[in-house]
Amino acid sequence: MKTLKLTIMAAIISATAVQAQDKKTISVESVINSPASEVWEAISNNEEWSQWNPFIIKSSGNLELNGKLVNTLVMDEKEYTFKPKVIEYTEGKSFTWRGKLIMSGIFDGTHGFEVIKIDEETSKLVQFEKFSGILSSWFMKNHKESTLQNFTNMNNALKHHVENKMTIANN
Repeated sequence: MKTLKLTIMAAIISATAVQAQDKKTISVESVINSPASEVWEAISNNEEWSQWNPFIIKSSGNLELNGKLVNTLVMDEKEYTFKPKVIEYTEGKSFTWRGKLIMSGIFDGTHGFEVIKIDEETSKLVQFEKFSGILSSWFMKNHKESTLQNFTNMNNALKHHVENKMTIANN
């Protein structure tokens, strides 16, 4: 009986931890009427984000595994520059970087993009960020909605950029 109680308590604690983690994740998905290869070309060319991206207005550095980036974003009408490290990279499919404020554990963000092929002419872009650290709850309380809007704006701008590029190429 004690083993059953301990198992149930462990399951409840585990479920609570998952729920808490989910409360610190923001994710936006967009269907784009262009092949996945075209979406990948645009999202993986970070040096050209300044041409279409209203959220991360500048990005430089090597978008490859263990690459270091310098990104400047606009949030709440202020510019912030951060220097994340690429921690996952799968050519043609996805990449993820991790950034931190001052040092790990204070405010960390793991930000990723995934391009999913729906069919030959349609794809889906998933953009997400998982926040952690002692300031993450404060950030989510004060900036979740504006961050969600910024992700949506970026996805929509990418959609517009890629679909217009395809329309021009087909005419």
